[in-house]
Amino acid sequence: MKKVIALVFSTALLASSASLFAAPMADQAPAQMQLKTQFVHLSPEQRTKLKQIHQQFVKRQHATMQKLRAAQTRLNGDIAHQGTKFSDLKDEVQTINKLRGHLFAMHVKERLEVYQKTGILLPDHRPHRAHHR
Repeated sequence: MKKVIALVFSTALLASSASLFAAPMADQAPAQMQLKTQFVHLSPEQRTKLKQIHQQFVKRQHATMQKLRAAQTRLNGDIAHQGTKFSDLKDEVQTINKLRGHLFAMHVKERLEVYQKTGILLPDHRPHRAHHR
């Protein structure tokens, strides 16, 4: 019963925090424009290949992202549980770290594949959104 209450609480907390940290569209527009203008000088073949590789990457990362979100939700529920010690959270923290590492490895693999097939070196990170207010 306590786990159910903790899960409901953490889901509500996650939903409310998502709305707090969502950046307004006006803040995202310059970053999106910067990314789009970065690839203005690509040939049509390069654009097509880049788009194909990225779509494959998104499909591959989808399951891992779902697992990561579920693990983070469980961790939030465990943290919200009365009397929880860090030793109780270690397994979930390790799971989250493994999933994040897997996502990072997938991102690096995508960058390598793009470079090898098109000669384009993608930036190593996406521009920061408006979370530094």
